Amino acid sequence: MPDYRLTPDLAYQSSGKNWFQWNAQITYIIRQWEIYAGAENMLNFTQKNPIVMNDAPFSNQFDASMIWGPVRGAMAFAGFRWNMK
Repeated sequence: MPDYRLTPDLAYQSSGKNWFQWNAQITYIIRQWEIYAGAENMLNFTQKNPIVMNDAPFSNQFDASMIWGPVRGAMAFAGFRWNMK
């Protein structure tokens, strides 16, 4: 990540912290049907302030390329599939 020490008006770290992202899914198969459920980002870790100077998008210091981690929290999902044979 770039070093922002030359621009003291930006309070942004030049490195991110370590993080884990746990995902899980289970699937149950009944003949031609698959029923599944799961979760993503189960530890609910999100990057704080992923966009530099997001309140001034036309500023020279605006930077949307500093996203290094998840920006959404934990998410659950469920569904089914029908396999046509």
